Amino acid sequence: MGDIDQLTAFAQRPGQLEAGNPFATGQSTHVFDGFWYYEAIDQYAPDMKYGVGYWPTPNGTEEEKKNWMLDGWQYSLPKGIPNADESWKFMRYMFVDNSAKMGCDTLNGPCVVAQFGDWLKCMQDKIGPDNRMSPYLNVFTEQAQVATKYFPIIENQAFYGDELTRVYDLMVRDQMTPQAALDEATQTVQADLDKIRSGTS
Repeated sequence: MGDIDQLTAFAQRPGQLEAGNPFATGQSTHVFDGFWYYEAIDQYAPDMKYGVGYWPTPNGTEEEKKNWMLDGWQYSLPKGIPNADESWKFMRYMFVDNSAKMGCDTLNGPCVVAQFGDWLKCMQDKIGPDNRMSPYLNVFTEQAQVATKYFPIIENQAFYGDELTRVYDLMVRDQMTPQAALDEATQTVQADLDKIRSGTS
């Protein structure tokens, strides 16, 4: 493994959607992101040749594909809000009935599997057949159809992310084993979540 401090410093470079990001400048061989990344790479690396692949699994088997991650936006209605029925109708209109259009117009993936085909057509029309992302759009819908893992959505989401970052740093510096790091993050985040849910935090 290379020098951890150098790796950490490298990670502080411009973000994936910003000018000068490591992938666009050829300093990184790959990037984990969504189909929307085509906008940034079109802007900052218009001549780069790239491809899109599936999330890797240990052995590349069909059974392991269920471990693919599925992420997205989560929406809810706060308890006790006025006009709850109308609010729900709006949410249904946006994210269920017109999932493909919403996903295409806002560069988010569709929420409804049955509308994946409509979303693909909309995105193809939006970016055009000559866009480098165009032949790979189906990769994202194929993964979404079989993925079963997702990052849990909980009340202390930001704290959860911070804890994972903290123990990851300790792990890569050989100050904790991967299992010990995950166990500590689990214990710390669960304790904080219990306080929030009991109203004692």
